[in-house]
Parts: sequence; C-alpha cells; structure tokens
Amino acid sequence: MRAFAGLGISLCLLLAACNQAPSVTPPNAAQPNSSIQVLGTLELNVDTTLGGQAVSSGVIPGMSLTRGESAVYEDAFYRYVSVDFVIRNLSSTPRSNVTLLAIGTDATIPGSPYRVFRDENGEGLDSAIAADIRPSHGFVGPGVPDTSVTRASFQAYEEGDVSQLNGIRDIKNAFPWGYVATREDGGRTLGPNGTANATANFTLAVRVPKATNVASLVMAVAVVTDSEIRTTRDVVERNKDLDGNGTATRANALSVANGGAPVTVATMPGDLAITSCASCVTTNIMNVRTMGTQTAASVRLLDPAHRAQVALTGEAVANLGGSTFDALSATPNVNDAGQVAFYSTLMGSATRGVFLKSAEDLAPSAVAWAGQEAPEAGGATYNTFGTSPVLNPAGQLVFSSVLNNGRTAIFVGTPDAVTPVVIQGQAAPGTAGSTFNVGLNNFVSNAAGQVAFYSPPDSSSTTELVGIFSGQPGDLTRVVVSGDSTPVGGTYSFPSPVTPTLNNGGDVAFVASITGSSRGNGGVFLQQGGAVAPVALRGTTGQQFSSFNTNPPALNDVGQVAFLGTLSGGGLAVAMGTPDSLTILARQNAQAPNASGAVYGALGAPAINGNGQVAFQANLSGGTTTAGIFLGTPDSVQMVALQGSPAPDAPGLTLGAFGTTVALNDSGQVAFTTTLSGNGQALYVGTPENLRLVARKGDQIDTNPSPDIETLKTVNSISFTSGSGGQDGRAMGLAADGTITFRVTFSDNSTGVYTLR
Repeated sequence: MRAFAGLGISLCLLLAACNQAPSVTPPNAAQPNSSIQVLGTLELNVDTTLGGQAVSSGVIPGMSLTRGESAVYEDAFYRYVSVDFVIRNLSSTPRSNVTLLAIGTDATIPGSPYRVFRDENGEGLDSAIAADIRPSHGFVGPGVPDTSVTRASFQAYEEGDVSQLNGIRDIKNAFPWGYVATREDGGRTLGPNGTANATANFTLAVRVPKATNVASLVMAVAVVTDSEIRTTRDVVERNKDLDGNGTATRANALSVANGGAPVTVATMPGDLAITSCASCVTTNIMNVRTMGTQTAASVRLLDPAHRAQVALTGEAVANLGGSTFDALSATPNVNDAGQVAFYSTLMGSATRGVFLKSAEDLAPSAVAWAGQEAPEAGGATYNTFGTSPVLNPAGQLVFSSVLNNGRTAIFVGTPDAVTPVVIQGQAAPGTAGSTFNVGLNNFVSNAAGQVAFYSPPDSSSTTELVGIFSGQPGDLTRVVVSGDSTPVGGTYSFPSPVTPTLNNGGDVAFVASITGSSRGNGGVFLQQGGAVAPVALRGTTGQQFSSFNTNPPALNDVGQVAFLGTLSGGGLAVAMGTPDSLTILARQNAQAPNASGAVYGALGAPAINGNGQVAFQANLSGGTTTAGIFLGTPDSVQMVALQGSPAPDAPGLTLGAFGTTVALNDSGQVAFTTTLSGNGQALYVGTPENLRLVARKGDQIDTNPSPDIETLKTVNSISFTSGSGGQDGRAMGLAADGTITFRVTFSDNSTGVYTLR
C-alpha cells in the first residue's frame, strides 16, 4: 500500500484556468417547499496531478471556498482521495447544514455527476469509468475512514429528499448524496460574516479503482442548505465500525454541538439501527444511487465497482447469427489482458460452444461450436466440448472436443483461427507405431502458446502412449510416459489421470507413480530444460511423504513447486520447493497463525504466485474457529480470513465454511468462496489487510445494458475458477491486476458471466 500527502491533489473551481466558468446566477426565486434549498451550482475538479491552486471566492453568492490538506492512499485495489475544504459564509444570513450535492447537468456524462476523467498525462479516459467511482467519508489510510465530526462529510439522502430539485437552474439529475460542511466545534450553522462561527469544513473524498488509471475528474455539484442535521454510516465506515459505536459517537457529538437537536442517521441496507444515541433517528435508506436516474438507477453505492457483464442467458453471440446463450454452466476464466473465456450451451442455430470476449468487444464470440467443421480433422465436426477450456496469456483459447467421428481432440485458437494440438489416434513422438489418446480436461497452456497434456490409457487401443507431452501444435515432445526410467530408478506409471502444470518458460510439473525403485513408489517431479528431477518422493522407506494429493502441483516461472501431501508420520502438509530444496509451510496439528489458538486440520491444495507466496485453505481445530484461508512463504504465513469473523461488506454476518481451493495472483491477492452466516454463498478477493466482497447470494444485478432501463435479477449461487497462482498454465479466475471473473445463477435459473476489477 502507498500513502501520499501533499502531492498537489487539488480541487479547483472551474474558472478560466479550468476552461469553464462556474454558475453564479442565483437560483430560481420560487423553489419547492423543502428542507433543502439551492444556493447555486458549480463544477469541481479533483486532480492528482496539479500543484496547489487557490480556490476563488465568490463563486456562490455569499460563499467562499478555500482548499486545505489533501491525501491519496492506495492498496491492492483502490486509490482513496481526500481533499479538505473550508467554506465561509460571506453573507449576513446564517446558513445551516451547507452541503455540496452531486448533480447531473447538460454537460455531465449522462446518468452521472461527472463531466470528464483523465489520466496522469492529461489524456481523456472512457466515460464508463463513472460507474466505478464511489463517494465516501475522508480517509486516514487505505480503506480506513476518518469518522470524526468534521471529516465524515459524506451525506446520503432518500431519493424523495432531492427529486424536487430537478429543473432548478441547470440541475437535470439531483443525486441523493453529497458532502456536508461542519464547524470545528461540531456545529452545523454558519454564522453571519464576521462572526467566529462563519466558517466550516468538509472533506470531498472518493474511492477509485486503481485499474482505471484515473488521475483527475470533474464533478458537478449544487450548494444547498438543509434544515435537518444528518450524518451517514457510509460503505467504508461500516466495514471498520462493525457495531456502529463510532457512528453513534459522532451522532451524539453532533447533537450536543447543535443544542441537543435531533440527528438523522442514514444507514445502508443490512445495517442495524443505531440505538446508543439518545437524540438520533435512524433512517435505513435504499442502496444509494451513484449513477443513472431516479427511476432507472444503473449503479448504487453498495454495488462492487466495475462489475462488468460478459455474457447472459438470452444474449446473442457476436459471430453466430441466430444463436443466443442458454446455460452458462461452467466457470469462466480470465487472463492478464482482461479477456474472458467460457463454455456454454446455446439456443438457436448451434447447440453449444466455447467463447472468448476481449475488453473492447461488445459481445463474446464463438471460437468453436457444435456442427462447425474442425480444422485438419478429415471433415469431422465439433460435437461436444470439454467444459473447462484454458485461456492462455497470449489470448489463445485451448479447448477439447469430442468430434462427430468419435475422436477426442485438443485445439488452440481464437475466433479468427483454430489449430489442432493433438487428435486421438495421431502418431505420438518417441516410439515407433505409438499413438495419442486424448482426455477432455487434462491440459494447460502458457504465454508462448505451448500446451502440456496427459494422454490417458485407451482400452480400445494397444498403441497409445500413457503419459505427459508438451509443445506447440505440430511440434509436441514427450515429457514422460509409462515405462520410462525415472531419475531415482524404476519406471514411471500413471494408475490414475493426472494434470500437469506448465510455466511460461516451458517447465512442466507433474505427479507420477514409480515402479521398481528402492527410493520410493511415487513423486512430484519437475522437467526443466528437458531433464526431469524429483521435487519430493513418497514411500515407506525413509521418505517424507506417503502420498500426494491428486490436484495438479502448483508451479511458478522460477520453477518453484507447491503441493499437498500426506506425511509418512501421518497428517497432511502443504510444501513448496525445487528439486534442490523443500520446505513445509503448514502441517496438520501445527499451530495456525492468528487463529485464536487453533491448529491446522485438513488442508486444501495450494496455489503459488511468481513471488513465491503460497495460498491455501485449512480446516482448524482446538480453538474458537473451524476454518481459515492462509497466505505466506516458508518464513511467514499470514491469516487472510477466518470462519466466524465478521464478513467484509456484509454487516452483521460472519464468514462460514470455505471452498477447499483458492486463486492467487502476483499482487498477493487471494480469491475464495465462503458460506456466510444465514447460509448465503459469497465470493471474496483481497489481501490479509483488505478483503472485499465480489458477489453474494441475494445480490441484485442490473442485467440490462441500457443505462435507461433497469432489469434486476437476484443472485442464487456463485462459482469461480480456483487453483491457479497465475503462472502454472491452468485456467485462472483471478488476473494479476485483481480482475476476477465468476459465474452466477439467478433465482429465475438464468445464468451470467461477470468480471470485477
């Protein structure tokens, strides 16, 4: 994480220096009978690249603004921007609860209060970023809100509180949120000019996804007064102040500072009422609209930022006229370029296929579909497909299909071109007269476009080779096959199917049995530069392990391997290493870190990233918690999440049972599924310091791409692709920049594929 103070983050009024003069004409004389009254409108520029600029006075008649301190904090996901301001009453009339309310005008991006976004070079960015911005209280750290009276400025309203402001001056779309000014002593009334109470402070703060590269944004606001004293328990605050005591303390202080006046506390869906504040009235408002209109909200405050719809039941396939998606029945995968791949059944001219969507595409395109002629297959067509295609870093989709002639094959390609990797019955290298058999799911691929796969036994053939192969289409090489000699004596055998792993340098890791060796009856092996060496052996005579988990060994680009095995003395262990060095990270019955005295029980298969960090799930015993997610190196293992701990972004709920495998990226972010208290499934991603909710059962997702039409569907279940650390050639559910892809089934049994970054 990074923190920056005084980096010249400026909030300037858009005067001549900002290329547009602010509105200064007084509001319409006749305003609706409301507690909220408009003083005027203006545009503000939040800029992380400008040096300090004076903020001009007199923009709103009788008011002046002065810029104060600013700060930016960053974590793995977000940039948190806070700018403090002093507002002064220059008139002889007291002003109460002065608030800068977000508004849409003719100049702003439709459905938003923002006019433009720019990067650090001043280049304009996609207006779709408006959906990613989340207003908040001020920040004192990455994801850490300042809940003090003067800096907890974010204020939320009911839609009915602000809807009557539409049409006043240039307000086309009043949003139900803004930033309220408070005096240093907690008072909310600005006294007449010249008095000690004529000034107040507010903090304009936003949370922006790092991946959007936003360095500046222009926002339209209306300066209003309000007869009610309000404070809001915002989305960041409720993750840090789980019991609401911090919110209650602030509300009590506001009441006292304002002569015992009642304070309206706005809470979000899922929050409990604030009961420890005698002068408070809790109002549980709807999920605050941050984009869209009052009648068609397209984004709300509690919605995860930048959740993009990739595919949905009933939507059209870009390059298959007349075909629409039916059941998106398998978990999707993503690469570091943000491309997403998946399998789906279809309605229309084709019945099923495998699909790819790039970030710039309006809709997914079919790479292959049932009935299409397969390349170099003697006129055979695709019939059925394996449901676990692998999208490699080069943007190529590796997939398997049973052709209409009964043969199984592995292919690699894009919507523009497909090439066979291997077809069942094809001649295999290394042994004259031998052939390949092909499985539907036991393959991986790397950034060079190489593919590694397992050739299983075929009871109908006597010529097939059983073992592991790798290489490019047309240039496959033999890694090991049954009967080959091992480096520790004896020969390899594969009594059950295995999946190898493949890093971007072409190294291959795999698990195999050994026949006829005094040093063991199996092992985890690594092939580098054509030579195979054992990372760990199993056996009853002097070996550390008695068996290995059937999951593929995890692998990174420097040749480190992580795996799950059973120790010869009993108990599971997560281990990592190379052929020269092996270390145990976690073993059954050993103390788990930060787990309230619990010890490890059953362990899940690990994932390893390019930095040598290993993530895994573990059941726990002997303490107050029964399961956890862990991340670390041999020198230091950290707890990421514990069963029974408060669930981030789900107030009042706790984390429950976890999925047995996780996903990991090079930023040290871990993704996992859990069951929340109340039996609701949820998907999380993050670091030990910062977890965020991706999606949960009961979420409502707007599935209509039109910003003017809202079609909400309720999430019933969630699945995602776990297991990979990003460099082992397996399908990834989590990209290096934190983009996660997942599948949801809605309550109406339709399905969708989404990404969140």
